[in-house]
Amino acid sequence: MLFVLTALALGAALLTPACTFTVNREKPPVFPGPIDSLQARLNQLVVCEHFNLDGKEMTTNGKKKSQLEVDVINGKNIPTGDSMIALAKVIGLEVKKALKDTGEYEHYNVRFVAVKVDGSMTTRTWVSKEFTSAELQ
Repeated sequence: MLFVLTALALGAALLTPACTFTVNREKPPVFPGPIDSLQARLNQLVVCEHFNLDGKEMTTNGKKKSQLEVDVINGKNIPTGDSMIALAKVIGLEVKKALKDTGEYEHYNVRFVAVKVDGSMTTRTWVSKEFTSAELQ
């Protein structure tokens, strides 16, 4: 009888739904000085309205992941396919090299964001590519 109860208890444990607990916190990028030179290098790569840099750290069930999002807002002549991926990689590398600590983030997500404002409605669409820090060498 003990075997049957153990098997039932084990079966019940396998049917219990798993919970995922995620905590997000801001992790702003730190640069050794003014970012004017970074801005100039990025502007040589792509013409756009502006760039946003948003660092964050996500902890899911005790496992941390740091990520820097690089948004290219309303870029002009953004290529598609492999050329877009190559451009995203160069942008990610430039941002990584400009950081005070180049090992600060594990992942870089470069997003080409199109923002359209129509009266009081704003719509955003984007195409993005994520790279690990090791891929940006």
